[in-house]
Amino acid sequence: MRISNRSDKPIIISDKDTITGLNIVNMKRILVIRLDEIGDVVLSTPFLRELRRNCPKAWITLIVKPECYALVETCPYINEVRLFNRNTIYSVVGALSKIKNQLSILLFCLFSIRGRKFDLVILPRWDWDLYYATRIVKLIRARIKIAFSEYVNEYKQKLNARFDRCFSHVIDDRSVKHEVEHNLEVIRCIGGRVEADGLELWITDEDRKFAELVLQQQCIGEGALLIASSPGASEAKRVWPKERYAEIYKWLIDDMGARLILFGCVSEKNLSEYFMSELWPGRQGKFLIL
Repeated sequence: MRISNRSDKPIIISDKDTITGLNIVNMKRILVIRLDEIGDVVLSTPFLRELRRNCPKAWITLIVKPECYALVETCPYINEVRLFNRNTIYSVVGALSKIKNQLSILLFCLFSIRGRKFDLVILPRWDWDLYYATRIVKLIRARIKIAFSEYVNEYKQKLNARFDRCFSHVIDDRSVKHEVEHNLEVIRCIGGRVEADGLELWITDEDRKFAELVLQQQCIGEGALLIASSPGASEAKRVWPKERYAEIYKWLIDDMGARLILFGCVSEKNLSEYFMSELWPGRQGKFLIL
């Protein structure tokens, strides 16, 4: 692993080394940009917890997509959540997508960030930036801006060429790791310590009441073996074959006596219809599709 600065002269460091002269304990304002989908936002929860533990005095601002707001609305480790929706002016600019995106970013920085200066800006995403997060970083004033280098994989190098210029420090770690591990690596690079890597979700009383109501309607008691699954994904290449899911679901219901809840979105209607046709015969009341 190596960390390089804006001069493009990489400094070779060991895993125990950190950015020189950076004291995160006394930082006052930190900005984290996480414009990914729901799954990656959930995987960043250990990062947010460890960032807060290492920066107890900081005002931490998190930028996410509107679709992910409910996941972080009650997060105890951040002070505020800002929402960036690059489609807010779609009806105004129509098909001029490039202009639309640039205007969305400019308006967001002008009205949501309002010229604030940060001590530290972090973009924890390891893979290529397809959410315009780097363009937001470019317009924000900060002493330290850190992200994973455009050179961590071939695809990112091609699609995010020259993005490294927008940061004061970039982490060049090309090893294959879980997304949680990559996120926590940023903590270590800025001088922090990682104590735990467990995921978290913060639910409200309203969430609990909704879940209890659904379970009551399905006559699912506390002792039941309840399994939830979300077989879909944002990209077709990331979806496991539906036939294999169906076989596992049948085994869970028939052999293990499990009650099954399948989660999905509107765009996955065909997938839900497939599972309905495969599981319904002889298994009525044993599964629920939400």
